[in-house]
Amino acid sequence: AADEAAFPGGLCDAFEAEKVRKHLPSIRAHNSTDTFFAFVLDEHGAIGPQGLDFLDYLFARATGGSPAALKTYWMRRLAVVTARRVHAILFGQVRGYVRNRDPARRPAADEVTEQTECAHDGDTEATPAGRPSPAPGEAVGDGT
Repeated sequence: AADEAAFPGGLCDAFEAEKVRKHLPSIRAHNSTDTFFAFVLDEHGAIGPQGLDFLDYLFARATGGSPAALKTYWMRRLAVVTARRVHAILFGQVRGYVRNRDPARRPAADEVTEQTECAHDGDTEATPAGRPSPAPGEAVGDGT
């Protein structure tokens, strides 16, 4: 967290590089002319460089308004939605949120075969910085 405070966007850059490493080879193998943008958004609403490039690409081709005005509007909208969802995650249980205790439906045998070959590649085992990812619902701290 201290590194992120000193160098904002560092985590977005690291996760973006990890997405490129993970997904770009299979995209290039399928069709080398496809364009891939690794879109990373952090809990504060910051977007990685490739995500910003994607938004520039998207709004430059949009009709019905100024590309700069469209980008500004949608980046603000995205920041507001991100802030609301982070708030709901952090404070939802304080306000009486009740988690659904019903287990998820188990997939049928023929549904499992439709998963990608990367489904169990260990992308949840560690973050790009090498720190173990927290389990779902586990508190995230600095480890001190």
